[in-house]
Amino acid sequence: MQVDSSIINIPGDDNKGGELGMKAVYIPIKNHPSSDEFIKFLQQPKEEQWKHILLAQQFIESKIDIEKSWENNDYQRELREQKKISNEQIKKIREKNKKLKEDKAGLEEAIEKNIQEHETKLEQTRKTCKIQTENLYKNKIEVMEEETNELKNALSLKNKAFYEEINSKLDEAREKHKVEMEDLRKEKNKELEDIREKLYTNTASKKIAANKGADGEELAGEWLTKYFPTAEIEDTAQQGGKGDMIMTYNGKKILVEVKTDKKNVQKVGVKKFEKEMMKLKEIDGGLFLSLNAGVSGKSDWQVQMYGKKPALYLCNVTECPRSIVGGVDFLYQIMNTKMNVENVKGRAKQIRNFKKILLQNTSKLKNQISDNNDALMKHIERINEQVGEFVDQMINEESDAND
Repeated sequence: MQVDSSIINIPGDDNKGGELGMKAVYIPIKNHPSSDEFIKFLQQPKEEQWKHILLAQQFIESKIDIEKSWENNDYQRELREQKKISNEQIKKIREKNKKLKEDKAGLEEAIEKNIQEHETKLEQTRKTCKIQTENLYKNKIEVMEEETNELKNALSLKNKAFYEEINSKLDEAREKHKVEMEDLRKEKNKELEDIREKLYTNTASKKIAANKGADGEELAGEWLTKYFPTAEIEDTAQQGGKGDMIMTYNGKKILVEVKTDKKNVQKVGVKKFEKEMMKLKEIDGGLFLSLNAGVSGKSDWQVQMYGKKPALYLCNVTECPRSIVGGVDFLYQIMNTKMNVENVKGRAKQIRNFKKILLQNTSKLKNQISDNNDALMKHIERINEQVGEFVDQMINEESDAND
């Protein structure tokens, strides 16, 4: 006997029919729900297999007898009777439902007919009511229209008188307003003329101040041109945010701010200069010139560092214009050497003291030879030269000390 996963082969003798005269049987078991039971059956001894076959045969015969006895028992007959009764009841109910459906259809048809009749009667009633209403109120409407026309005519007469009165009052008000407006116009014109006069005066004052500033810048430009003939001087007063001038001297760009104030320069002007010193990256130093007064918060010949850029403040430059030469050379020396801030302050203090002594001598000389202007001017020129020589000496000493 062979057993594999797709077929069961029950061997037999096809010629003799085996011991029981049976032929070989081939039962396909692939995908069969009882394939595992077939395999177990064939793996048992032959006697056990015959026992199972006999038991199965007896079971089949018993099942047939049971089915025959079931068909003839009382319960089965009762069940058939009940089924017959139920079928008759169902038939009656169906007939009843059929009749009810027919009655329903008749009722729906009667309802539809009644609705149409009522709608027809309602439409007729509506038309009748409309005709009766129109006839009832037609005369009343005509009477009311006549009364309305009479009221309109009366009102029109009253409105005419009213509007004539209103127009008269409006004309009076216009004339009165015209007179008031003329008086107001004259008054405002006078005020406007006063404002124009004040504005002209203020503008003239500002122009004078601006001209003074321009004159001071022009004077400072002449000094710089005279004392530094090889320098490049750019007028930046009208550019905004770049001081009054930028002087390029020996490869160094110096921001120049000129003030012509009769009193000490206010902090506002100083802060503007300081802001430009910090903002302008292309400059190397700064020179603040107050021609006629001091500078608020700053002393004469004071050096102020803005980052790595030095700035020199000179006061009352008109008294000693040549001090610009020493100041620029001093500032140039600071920009080109490693002179520290303390040394710069010390040198600047010495220069201030020296300049103070010279100016005192000049003042004395003015009193002594006031009648000899030429001698005074020569002496002032000599003092200017001494200031320049002293500054040069200070710069050379500082250079030698650094070397």
